[in-house]
Amino acid sequence: MKTCDQREHERFRFEPMYTSVTVRRVQGMRLRTLDGHLYDVSEAGARIELDEPLDVGEEVSVDMAVAAENIQVSMVGRVVWVNDEADDPGPRRMALRFERFVNAADRVRLIRHLGVQGRRAA
Repeated sequence: MKTCDQREHERFRFEPMYTSVTVRRVQGMRLRTLDGHLYDVSEAGARIELDEPLDVGEEVSVDMAVAAENIQVSMVGRVVWVNDEADDPGPRRMALRFERFVNAADRVRLIRHLGVQGRRAA
């Protein structure tokens, strides 16, 4: 596993108030939709915030929208970490690793957008 300094894809930061993320998760026989915010993203994954935590290892469907640029991208991701409730008592921040994009155009749209509009994350 690569550390933060060894990331394969560069991360780009976004202002959470101007980005949105919708996560769909299967719980039992129900499909639940959760809305939140995007903090940073790369071609391989994202850091997001939702009102409730997801489970580490859980596979979810993700739709990201960067409102100012009207960019929408859809993918399937897996939760890799969730901030502890003691450290993050309100909405919970977590990271997703993208497993696959819904279609090739979504991947291209994300990469193109990051190259033009993205601000490198620390």
